[in-house]
Order: sequence, then structure tokens, then C-alpha cells
Amino acid sequence: MKKYLAIVAFLIINSACAQNSFDSSKLSFNIQPLYLAINGFKADFEYSINSKIHIFVGGQYYTGLVNQGGGKSKENSIGSTADQSKRNNDEINGKGFNVGVKYYFETETDNHLFIGGELQHNRFDFVLNDYGYFSFIDDGVTFYEYRIGKFDANCIQTTGSLYLGQTFSKGKFVFNGWIGSSYSNAEASNNLNNLRNYDNIFWDYSFNGFSPLIGFKLGYFIF
Repeated sequence: MKKYLAIVAFLIINSACAQNSFDSSKLSFNIQPLYLAINGFKADFEYSINSKIHIFVGGQYYTGLVNQGGGKSKENSIGSTADQSKRNNDEINGKGFNVGVKYYFETETDNHLFIGGELQHNRFDFVLNDYGYFSFIDDGVTFYEYRIGKFDANCIQTTGSLYLGQTFSKGKFVFNGWIGSSYSNAEASNNLNNLRNYDNIFWDYSFNGFSPLIGFKLGYFIF
């Protein structure tokens, strides 16, 4: 977390004295690099309604292996502990959307301070690698064996955020950094609840409750 704070501070300081085109531009395309840490990609289009109010809309996409700490520590529903390396190879695919608004307090200087609000909605689909009982048929008879296998699971998460931030631009490039708080509500399937702890860290896929928020996005003015 301290490293991300240092990065945000460095980018803000180095942008503070730059000649910007903020007041003359209407539409920008932006990405949020921090989402790469959870196998995601988040982007949005931000439009300036007037000098004080901006709106944005975008989406999220997730794919690959989970490979993060939220799913390591939970015993499965039949009382067996799974191999940690296999737990780290859970597969994720997901998508979602985000909408938000920003209100700028100051428009006469380069210090573009704003307050923002955002709503984000995601659906995550998982393939979990874990131990369990799996059926097979031999000569018309159904048998069960205990082995490593794949379990489908999913989660739907909705998050509302409120934050204070600052915008800087240099030529056609724009930087937004912010800090605030968010609240998440997640509904997970039985397999996910029984097999994984993807709800004990605030950036986990099925986290519920309030959490601190820090972020930044890098953008380019389209016009």
C-alpha cells in the first residue's frame, strides 16, 4: 500500500507545474493499471458536461489464474485441506461495468480538486481446483472417488465509492489520483463459500463491507 501511495504522490508532484489542456477538452479515455494486480482490466470514457461536472462510464474485464492470497486458507466442506499450489491455480473470468460523476471545486487554477462518486458491478466466474467426491460409471454402476477436480463457482459483487481526488494534465495526457472509501456487497455461490476465502481482504472478489480506497487512472484526451 505504501508503494502505491508513493507512486500516486510522485505522479501528482511531477504533473503539478505542467501546461495542461484540461479546460479545453471534453472527452478522455482512461485506464486503471492497479486492476492488473487482480487479473483485471478497467477502462472508462469521461465526458465534461461543464467546467465543474464530469461524468464517466466504462467496464471491467477479468481473466487468467487468480494467484492471490484470498483463497489459500479455507478448509473445504468435507473437512479436507487442499494443496496450496492447486488452490493458487483457480481460474477466473469476469466482466462488469462502472458509472460515476465528479464535481470540481476549482477551475481557475491548475489544482483541479474534485469529489467523486462511483457505482461498480461485477460478475466473477471461477473454476476451482480442489479435492472432492466425483462420480463415474462402470458397467452401468455409479461409483464415487475422492480426488482433485474442478468446481464451478461464481460471485456477483456491487460496490459504491466516494472519494476526494485531483486531476492534472500535460498536453493530451491526463492523470487522476484519489483517496476515499467504498462499500461492497457480494453474493457468492455455495462452492465459493465452501471452498475459498475470497472475502477476507478488501480487494478480494467476494468481499463484503466497508474498505479504504486509493486509486489512479491514466488517460488521453480524444477531443
